[in-house]
Amino acid sequence: MQKVFLLMLTISTLLSACKKDKVNGGNMSYKVDGTLVTTKSHNASYGNLLPAFMTTNITSSMHTDKRTINININAVKTGTYNFVSNTSTANTAYGFYYPDYFDFGGDAFAFKTGNIEITAIDTIAKTFSATFSGTAKVADGRMVTITEGIVTNATLTRF
Repeated sequence: MQKVFLLMLTISTLLSACKKDKVNGGNMSYKVDGTLVTTKSHNASYGNLLPAFMTTNITSSMHTDKRTINININAVKTGTYNFVSNTSTANTAYGFYYPDYFDFGGDAFAFKTGNIEITAIDTIAKTFSATFSGTAKVADGRMVTITEGIVTNATLTRF
């Protein structure tokens, strides 16, 4: 059941992230193993992905920089959410770092440690801001460290 859920979640996230070719106006930046990535927010959205709770998604613009971060938070309110492996747990987060978003057979580093702090979320004004950091690992054991992640004034939509 969890494999089916993960597949549905991945497809939903990819469709949501790729539904438009332009960035949504918010700024994003983060460091990958000390190297700064400055980009835009491609997607900031929220909705009922699971019946039990609302989910928020933030994705950096793969059109601005092929290095892409995708984070899902199982909540729609300010607060700090730890990255976990169980994607169906309320008030937690999970996500991926892609060194090349368009390399569909390429690496997808899953966050194993760290957190995202939603510093501002307003579903009426449609804005989202957050900070994040952590370590992410790919299946063969390679790891990357993501630090100084920040999302500023991303335009929030409902999915």
